[in-house]
Amino acid sequence: MTSSIVTYPDVVQRAVDEFGKAAGMRKHSGVWYGASPETWSIVASQKSQFKRSYYLNTGFWIRVVGDKPYPKEHEFHIRGRLDGLLPDLESELPTLLDLDTPLPDPDRVRRLHEVMRLRLLPLLKKGETLRGLQEMHRDGVFKAAAIRGEALTVLAS
Repeated sequence: MTSSIVTYPDVVQRAVDEFGKAAGMRKHSGVWYGASPETWSIVASQKSQFKRSYYLNTGFWIRVVGDKPYPKEHEFHIRGRLDGLLPDLESELPTLLDLDTPLPDPDRVRRLHEVMRLRLLPLLKKGETLRGLQEMHRDGVFKAAAIRGEALTVLAS
């Protein structure tokens, strides 16, 4: 008999997985994917090589530039860390994602859920359309993001 119980190495990964599931995303190769007719979006936690800390990466794939199922995270047309896309979180988010920062697990999970539900989810929803991505680009949301050349033309139109 096999068990369907998922065990988590830590609370950050658990919070990200709970968010992805609640947001209706699909997990593929450890990355949460959201799909709309015009874009793909991703949410991925990335473990630091140097400490017990994570980064929260997000990105958008523009289907008119080229479509394929489950593009790899590094291939996404627009990619960035959440605290770079939402600079008002620059001080709080790294603290929440650092497991060496003393914070009770329930408080860390509660606050991560709030940040993802109230700040990340609206960003992902807006990025479901090309028009939404163009507005975010125009508003400077992607100034700290990596944008692939072929996407710049589409975002600027």
